[in-house]
Amino acid sequence: LSATLSDGPTAGEVKGGQIEWDDGHVWVALDSHELDNTRWTQKAHPGKNIYSINADMVYGGDVVPAAVALLQGGKVFTVLHGKNVSGVLTGSEIQWASDEGVWVSIASLEEARGHLEGIRWTDAEKPGEHTYVVVGDTLLGGPAPGTIVLSGGTIYSSLKGNVSGKLANDTIEWSGGSGTWVTVDSIEKARSSLDGRCWTDMARP
Repeated sequence: LSATLSDGPTAGEVKGGQIEWDDGHVWVALDSHELDNTRWTQKAHPGKNIYSINADMVYGGDVVPAAVALLQGGKVFTVLHGKNVSGVLTGSEIQWASDEGVWVSIASLEEARGHLEGIRWTDAEKPGEHTYVVVGDTLLGGPAPGTIVLSGGTIYSSLKGNVSGKLANDTIEWSGGSGTWVTVDSIEKARSSLDGRCWTDMARP
């Protein structure tokens, strides 16, 4: 393989998915299209900052726009808070090899709307004490508004002290003993199956 680069003509050899040039430089293939049109948030503080990656650039949150590169094998490189950082893309997470922590991907608003938005939730142990509803990335109701994001079936919320939970049917099982939420509709449906009926003791009908 031969080419004319900034230092003049040179030759190279393709080895293991990269090009090793005679002048000592090594080129590696980019695979950044996997990050295009994705949104991310810090796993430890979900929703506090939202980062967007598009056209090989990262924007938003508390960072200055910067180029981002994804190499084959999932290695990610960019500049965050004025520092060159690297990380590894694994499924729906980027694990940074620095104090930047872990980013989790945010599902599209269309997916979030289909699973969460507009649905009313309440604590299964204290039904009706607080009613929560999701609007976009905001969780309304209860003592104060919070942020909430959905990624691959896992919910991350700042309302209950930055916890995660699993969405399954009409319930959200929060981690760390933070309880279970059920939909208000499921409670009202259960009530309607009892309302207006007469009951008696089977032992003494």
